[in-house]
Amino acid sequence: MSDLVTDTHALIWYLEDSPRLSPRANQAFDKCDAGEIIIYIPTICLVEIVYLQERGRISANMKSQLDTALAVKTSGLA
Repeated sequence: MSDLVTDTHALIWYLEDSPRLSPRANQAFDKCDAGEIIIYIPTICLVEIVYLQERGRISANMKSQLDTALAVKTSGLA
């Protein structure tokens, strides 16, 4: 499997451990967690997460969760 790019929905559902994340996307994030691939996060995803937080549509700590996931050296998120 090649490196991938995520969209905002998939990223949020991954961070929330949501059952809405498709099995194929879940498999990709598992490979990312294992360090087998890199999943790139477009800048617009960060903007959308902050926007959705400000509107109360997602958890108020979602950006913090993402920051923590990015700080983990073994994570394949970039």
